Amino acid sequence: MKKAVCLLLMLSNLCYAAPCDRQEYDKAQHFASIEGEWVVNNRYEGGKNIRTQMTSCEYNSYSNKFKVGMDIYWEGRYSGDTYNSEGYMEMNQSGSSRHYTETYRNQNLKDYVSSRNTTAGVAAILLLLGAAAASSE
Repeated sequence: MKKAVCLLLMLSNLCYAAPCDRQEYDKAQHFASIEGEWVVNNRYEGGKNIRTQMTSCEYNSYSNKFKVGMDIYWEGRYSGDTYNSEGYMEMNQSGSSRHYTETYRNQNLKDYVSSRNTTAGVAAILLLLGAAAASSE
């Protein structure tokens, strides 16, 4: 029924996602947890006590796409600071193609990212200066 309604609405370009049913919700929750771990370990260089909370779940049965609201919480590996990223994950029906879009960072995470970017910038400048000094010898 959802597909028929969506197909009719698509003709007028008004197709929308509906709240997830129980099976879709369970699948989204499983992949949200996996995506939360991936975000912490790949975007923020890891942490401990990673927790992902789903805040919303929509499924478009015509396109077979999910849009899942997520809050990700974790503690710094060494600092003990608590970090929080909020956003949404879009994924296909099988969960094999996922993308997280961040919409909020708590202050600890903002500070961490700023510090990491500053450190990377200083390292790049030192490398350039070292290369310039080596080539002038």
